Amino acid sequence: MHKILIVLTVIYIAFAAVQYNDPDPYFWIFLYAFIALLCILRIFTNRLSVVTSLGIVAYSIIFIWRVSTMFELSQRDAYSMEELKEAGGLLLSCATLIFLHLSCRYKRTSIGYDGND
Repeated sequence: MHKILIVLTVIYIAFAAVQYNDPDPYFWIFLYAFIALLCILRIFTNRLSVVTSLGIVAYSIIFIWRVSTMFELSQRDAYSMEELKEAGGLLLSCATLIFLHLSCRYKRTSIGYDGND
């Protein structure tokens, strides 16, 4: 489990790092860095259920908003690939939050997790 969380942390830090040249970088850097922070915190604690639940709701709302904007733009003129990539990033973030939320069910022991890693 720790290896998966470390890989996810590195991936989301990389996602945040490449947003510096985006038209709205602070928004996207925050979204991806928040997921990376939750992955780091999940390594040390399994008490993130409330935070991940709120994150799932928030990221889903943002995803729906971006997709509706994308379809609205596509009816007026050709939308750029940027909106599609942003929606994909949000979908991956939602999936990661769901994974983190479900992984909080494992109980930490002194030598590892109860169950299979």
